[in-house]
Amino acid sequence: MSTKIYCSAFLLFVSSLISAQTAYVDPVFTEYFRRTEGWTAGDATISILLPDGRSMWLFGDSYIDNYHADDNSLPCLFQVRNSVMVQETDDPNEMTTYIDYSKTGVERTYFKIGTVGNSVFWPGHGFVKKDTVFVFLEKYNGTTYAFQGNYMARILLPTFELLTIKALPAMNGLNMGKAVIYDAPSGYYYIYGNKLNWIVFEPYVARTKFKNLQKGKWEFYTGSEWSKNPATANKISNDPVCASFSVVKINNSYQLITQENGYLTCGLGRNIYSYSSATPGGKFKTKKTLYTIEDKIDGNYLLTYNASSHPQFLENNELLISYNVNDGGDTIPPDECPAQCKNFFTDRMNADSYRPKFIRVPLSLMGLKTAEITTQVVPVSLYPDPAHDNIKINFFADQSQSCTITIVNKMGIVVSRKENEWMVKGINEIGMDISSLQPDIYILYIQPASGEQFIKWERIKFIKQ
Repeated sequence: MSTKIYCSAFLLFVSSLISAQTAYVDPVFTEYFRRTEGWTAGDATISILLPDGRSMWLFGDSYIDNYHADDNSLPCLFQVRNSVMVQETDDPNEMTTYIDYSKTGVERTYFKIGTVGNSVFWPGHGFVKKDTVFVFLEKYNGTTYAFQGNYMARILLPTFELLTIKALPAMNGLNMGKAVIYDAPSGYYYIYGNKLNWIVFEPYVARTKFKNLQKGKWEFYTGSEWSKNPATANKISNDPVCASFSVVKINNSYQLITQENGYLTCGLGRNIYSYSSATPGGKFKTKKTLYTIEDKIDGNYLLTYNASSHPQFLENNELLISYNVNDGGDTIPPDECPAQCKNFFTDRMNADSYRPKFIRVPLSLMGLKTAEITTQVVPVSLYPDPAHDNIKINFFADQSQSCTITIVNKMGIVVSRKENEWMVKGINEIGMDISSLQPDIYILYIQPASGEQFIKWERIKFIKQ
């Protein structure tokens, strides 16, 4: 082999190593959120894996419709204070927007108590238990944006009916629910949050069993032990975190994903970091820089914030991470904002200046090896499809237990339900009478009944003729 060929091969090898160690923009996933109707833009961008494999996306201030295709623009003022979208698994570009369609204007906001009024709910993370999604919310004064406490919402599946929003007990100013991890061996839910210390947010962790979750009977990590007194809580990292952050378990490592504090200033806070811990409650150390954000509009950096991980989309040993962008409007030379909105009531802005962006981060950048991912799969088939009077559902269950079979229409309304149906370990076949249903497209769910941990449901569409 000649020296020239050898050097070329070596450089190609080095180049491949470098590229394998580099985080990069995921244009496909970013494109999913360039919506033109329903939800069209928003921030927060927090995801919860649903039992049927879909993902629920939680957003803060959001734009609903009002998109102009001719110039890819939205009005400068958002329409609701929070919203929800549900993303399909077979077609990730298909998403359903959930707001309060019975109201108009800002009252269409999904999470609210009574009217939106002077209070604002912004979503945190959450988890699923049986047929309910539990979502942490943080409440703010709508004028001063002073933090007013932690709340918890309950959402019924599969209809996404908002059941309740209840206040959690005061926790010495801690803003909890930024991330939630369930530890099956101990039965504890580990709940992460932060607290504002002058101009930076410091991270904290608490833990509780499910029966005590909504009662606020939590234990807070003090730095060496667990205490029921939130005033004794100690920060879990020597570095500050962003206003919102996430924690994900990969193999036996816990990774805290956050972003550099940009003080809501365009051009600042562009680095995304990870910190690791061997336990869900403890100090997070080993800071690693994963990515530096370069998004610009009209040649100027945007305001960027609140990086968050989405482990259900982990592929090829690369973690999916989102971050939010915002025009901001403030100008602090030399890092000027695009400042598209001179008049917030009449001007319009580039829609991509308020839509989430997504990147893929190799696990090796966090010091991790191949991810161990286990999912509970219940292969299912339904026949005949289309059907007239009766259907049969065939599926495999990994344990014997009761289940509920639910059929909903396209509006999410339950039209048929078969409860306490026994399924055996192995292959099952269950019949259902659908003669009373009107011809249409329906969705059938198989919901296992028991288990403290996340249990996967199965979801399948069929046609009634």
